[in-house]
Amino acid sequence: MPDSGRLIVVVFVLLNLAGCTGDNGNSEQKCVIDDDCPYGQLCRQGICKPFGDESDGSSDDGADQAADPAAGDRDGTDGSDPGPQYTACEHNQDCPDGEVCSFLQLSDSVITVCRSPVPGGVNPGYPCLQNADCLTNLCLCDNEFCSGGETGRCSAICDTRADCLRGYMCSVASIPDLSQQNHFVFACVRDQTTCLAHDECPQEMCCRIVIGSDAILTQCASTCQGEPNMGNPCGSHQDCYSGLCFDYPGYCLDLCVFDDDCPGFDAEVACGSDVECDLGYLCIQDSCQRVFTCQTMAFNLGQGIYDTLNMCLPNRVSCQIDGDCRSEEACKIYPNETATQAVLQCEVAGPGSGILGADCTGIGSSACWSSLCLTSPQGSFCSQACLTDSDCEPSDTYRCGWLTVTVREGYTSDVPVCKRR
Repeated sequence: MPDSGRLIVVVFVLLNLAGCTGDNGNSEQKCVIDDDCPYGQLCRQGICKPFGDESDGSSDDGADQAADPAAGDRDGTDGSDPGPQYTACEHNQDCPDGEVCSFLQLSDSVITVCRSPVPGGVNPGYPCLQNADCLTNLCLCDNEFCSGGETGRCSAICDTRADCLRGYMCSVASIPDLSQQNHFVFACVRDQTTCLAHDECPQEMCCRIVIGSDAILTQCASTCQGEPNMGNPCGSHQDCYSGLCFDYPGYCLDLCVFDDDCPGFDAEVACGSDVECDLGYLCIQDSCQRVFTCQTMAFNLGQGIYDTLNMCLPNRVSCQIDGDCRSEEACKIYPNETATQAVLQCEVAGPGSGILGADCTGIGSSACWSSLCLTSPQGSFCSQACLTDSDCEPSDTYRCGWLTVTVREGYTSDVPVCKRR
């Protein structure tokens, strides 16, 4: 097992609840518990009643506060008490496991409370026609409910921008109460100053990634060349429509929201295992394929500042040592799909050929077969993944020890690699 001595390295990566507007309780749907009732109603004496109906002992005669969020509480609840059946929330983190922060329409107000997700609903960011399409019961066109068959996007109740997908901001959304009077709650609303994909930009413009000193921006620009080529091989940034060529061997990075936004390449070669496929391709359903999925990518902007983007990245095979990979691959360190942990995965070796112990001073990771260059008092040297000291020959010079990897701010992992004694 690796010893307890530690080095620290920083991974630098370039880089609905269906809304009920019903009939104020005229229906006589029978129930046993609240979950038997349509959303926006509670079970009272075996009958589903709208929240606030007089038969549940609630009073209905108070006036709503002004529909200006600044006039009520910051949590967007219009100052209303959600009652004993619900937990008030400002975002999903306020809710128990298995619940989401959604809204509840009352007779004269709208409150934000923890509710069970809509069965079969999709996550925020996905297209929707009505609230019932969304896990959070919130489908917005701009900042209000969609109507007339208009396609919107599933949203989420929020407290800050951090609660929203990139390209969205935490702003006010207009939601009607059961009397059809509008109230404001804070929800994730599309930020029209940013873009999430090329097709959101005007004709002859593209969605360009701008890496700043303290943040990453995405904005429509006219500087893209050629046609979108996400995932295609590249040798320089100029080869990519997005302007970003990443990793070795290089491929064109680009933005995504969902896995469906990412490409897949089929070599049309039958296979029984990965070794029968070209490097970079895996044997999937008896065919050699290179599949990209939408993953979180961390960018180290320097001085301890990180930012993230959702990018299409290739699927790889997990490993523990080089021997787990194909002969021309190395077991390399990468962030996981959420950029919260460092993991070991097989990828084409190089670009350098330096094996364990080779000098990488002044060159860095590009000199190494494993793309891992460590610094010691004796100078910089190429390292590799390991399980025991026997993976680090000669063992009188090297040992298997822990390397602390910073993926991004707040997320570090310990990875076993060969270190000098």
